[in-house]
Amino acid sequence: MRKMDLDRAFKETPPVFSGRVEQTLLNLKEEPMKKVTLRTIALAAAMLLALTGLAFAAIHYGQEWYFNNRDTGFKEHKPDVHQAILDNLQTDIAQKVTGPAGDIVTLQVQDAAWLEDKQIVTIGLLASLKEDAAYELHPLHAIDTDGATVGEIDPEDEESRLDHWLWTEKGFGLPKDVMTNPEKQLLLIELGNQTYIGDTQAELPASTFDVLATEEGSVMALWTYDLSYLDISLIDSRFSSGKTPESMSEEEYKAMIQESKDYLTQLGQDAIDAIRANMDENGRLKLRLPFHVQTLKDNVFGEEIPGELTFTLQIKTK
Repeated sequence: MRKMDLDRAFKETPPVFSGRVEQTLLNLKEEPMKKVTLRTIALAAAMLLALTGLAFAAIHYGQEWYFNNRDTGFKEHKPDVHQAILDNLQTDIAQKVTGPAGDIVTLQVQDAAWLEDKQIVTIGLLASLKEDAAYELHPLHAIDTDGATVGEIDPEDEESRLDHWLWTEKGFGLPKDVMTNPEKQLLLIELGNQTYIGDTQAELPASTFDVLATEEGSVMALWTYDLSYLDISLIDSRFSSGKTPESMSEEEYKAMIQESKDYLTQLGQDAIDAIRANMDENGRLKLRLPFHVQTLKDNVFGEEIPGELTFTLQIKTK
């Protein structure tokens, strides 16, 4: 089934069908590469310290920074949602990591907002190495971001190549050429898995996902979830009555739409049931995010080392 066909079936292709988006290009501001010398940095730092007596503070990579600097879409186009997120951020979040990946990295929910009236949930994550002497941490999503064929030369893909490439602030190329410290072992972390409700396999309906490596060597991820998928009555309104795609018969097209409606109905109902069953008497809900880390050495991915982040959000107030 092609995404083109889905676009004709839906008024707007739901994220659960077109795949996760790393970030809407309209909303994503690319950070410009700044060319400064070490001498300039040293002089600026010395002057600032001399004038103020204050040391530089590391950036707090939370949602306030994210929505004001990296993705300003809500701020520019939905200021009420932007303000609601910032006004309702939860930071005192009970959480724990289990699994062998937790011996290598720390992963925590920095902040989260559950806004039922805005039909959105936002969760900000930050992963860091427990011991950075051996590894340099980057997102798995930063590998082969151009979508080129990798591992073989494809005559029909002029950008195909044999080696995996990594995207960093230094550019896009062989890991040894773009890592901060190429003498270290490249370690990749996957934070783009589904988020599950309680101890069930019911998924919180995802909307967008973005991930980046920070200047400090950590990895930040931002998930948004669309609570409107929990309203079963809206399912029919998500589909248009457009023309049957040329690649399908009318019967196939109708069957595809019905299959999609059935999937969304089940997705929403499973989430509704799981939330009701797992929310405690104080309006708190446990969520689970599986993740893994793995190395990339000599163009070969290492074994996936699993972990799971469990955390509790306040979703109802008395």
